Amino acid sequence: MQRFRSNAAMLFYFLRGSKKYYFLTFLFVILTSILDLSNPRIIGFTVDSVIGSKEPELPMLFSGFLRDFGGVDFLKKHLVGIAILVIVLASLAAFTRIFYRINIAKGTERFVETLRNELYSHIIRLPYAWHKKHATGDIIQRCTSDVDTVKTFLSEQLVNLVRITVLITLSIFFMLQVNGKLTFIAAIFIPIIVLYSVFFHTKIAKTFENVDVQEGKLSTIVQENLTGIRVVRAFGRESFERSVLRGRMKFIFLPTCIFAGTCLPFGFQVI
Repeated sequence: MQRFRSNAAMLFYFLRGSKKYYFLTFLFVILTSILDLSNPRIIGFTVDSVIGSKEPELPMLFSGFLRDFGGVDFLKKHLVGIAILVIVLASLAAFTRIFYRINIAKGTERFVETLRNELYSHIIRLPYAWHKKHATGDIIQRCTSDVDTVKTFLSEQLVNLVRITVLITLSIFFMLQVNGKLTFIAAIFIPIIVLYSVFFHTKIAKTFENVDVQEGKLSTIVQENLTGIRVVRAFGRESFERSVLRGRMKFIFLPTCIFAGTCLPFGFQVI
């Protein structure tokens, strides 16, 4: 396996054959976000300016389009058309959401297949001294849990990052058209949430790194017990091995649960 100058370069290397799926995923994610935010805008305009008497406040392009169709008076006589438009946009949003989930599933599975094949090819070419130095459980951990972690990042977290960025940008754009002062007050909390997310990540990253190492040791214990199960039973060491396993599991998950349980009530769950 070749060496890479950065993690991003390594990621792009393993994304070969999957880039088209991720391109379509991000395209459909952007379209879904736009469609999701368009319906509330249309409903608000209908209530305020079509049913109500508020002066329409639309961008120049939409104002000219509305004038060509006869203005607000035309919409008042064809409220059913607005309802149909809302239903059509909601249906399109549902379809784009389905398409982006299909593409992200295809792209992620293709990526994981490439990564596992490359990892397997690399491991079987390593010298005997390397295999003697590294425990079997640690190797299993790298090939299973660590690969699943990368898969979760690409299939969920990366897509959500793009979706949230688009939603925040469009929401601020629409809110500025309604009330600039209230938009500024609402936007104050965005950098606070971002800073808190960075703080949480820096704190929890070390904990999860330690958990990952301990999981490798736990896999080694399980592998050794399964391999030497006859020896364990012959010497009646079942209770001792169970106690070792329970102690290792408590050591792994208890610190993480305490830290995450402390941070979640302060709003990380919202993020």
